[in-house]
Amino acid sequence: MIPMGALPSESAPSSVVALTKLLRSELGQLSEQDETLRQLRRSFQLLLHELQQLGRQATKDLVAEPPRSARRQPVKEVVNEINRTTKTELRGKASISSERLRRACRIAVMETDEAASTDDIRSRILRRGSFPFTNLEYAAVAIARTLDMMVEAGEVFSLENGSDRRWKRISSEERPATQ
Repeated sequence: MIPMGALPSESAPSSVVALTKLLRSELGQLSEQDETLRQLRRSFQLLLHELQQLGRQATKDLVAEPPRSARRQPVKEVVNEINRTTKTELRGKASISSERLRRACRIAVMETDEAASTDDIRSRILRRGSFPFTNLEYAAVAIARTLDMMVEAGEVFSLENGSDRRWKRISSEERPATQ
């Protein structure tokens, strides 16, 4: 029996002392690893937070908007929003986003020789990951609007069969010669 206040090394066999030292050493190493893992976890949480912020920013740049009837905001909110962002910033963000959507639509239309609906084009864009739609419900509206601009520019043409509207690319042979 070890008397009170006595150190283990005074009366304990050397193997118990060695085992105690080994366990203390392992405990120290595990504590260090635990701290390293906590720091890694914090780093991953910060990275995840930053990625979420970037995702939110990217969705703000999205052209796809709900129809006007679904976007009713109080006038005061609209005025405050305009005051917070200058008109040039709005134009710049919208033009960057619409160019990205236009490019994505162009690629989707070029992928097929058939006329494609907005749903076909949207699924091609989503499959390729070429444009990040925030709200898929309004994606068709943004795609149709973009394709209409492409019709005006002579990049695609539109085919209408009742409510079924489709777009098809204009091949180089079909394009009118520019002077």
